[in-house]
Amino acid sequence: MHPKSGLFYVAEADHRVYGHDAINTALGDPDLKKYDREVLELPPDVFGYPRAPAGIWASCIRILNPVEVRRGLTAARLISLTINTVIYAPSHRSR
Repeated sequence: MHPKSGLFYVAEADHRVYGHDAINTALGDPDLKKYDREVLELPPDVFGYPRAPAGIWASCIRILNPVEVRRGLTAARLISLTINTVIYAPSHRSR
């Protein structure tokens, strides 16, 4: 939790998944087959993101306001990272 804003910053990474940028890039390809286009256009909040070959990563930073989450609201902000960028969050505890 950020000490001044009170927001949670969550780093997320998923292997073998096409992220938001990869999907938009693929949808811009005029040679994309109809079936592939339909799969990529499915809502990710319902069906999840499409599977990708090994070595492909999707990452994002999700910013949460705990007060809004308790009320049932979604993330305050979602920042998608570029194609194949992996984020991780090592924990550090100062004494």
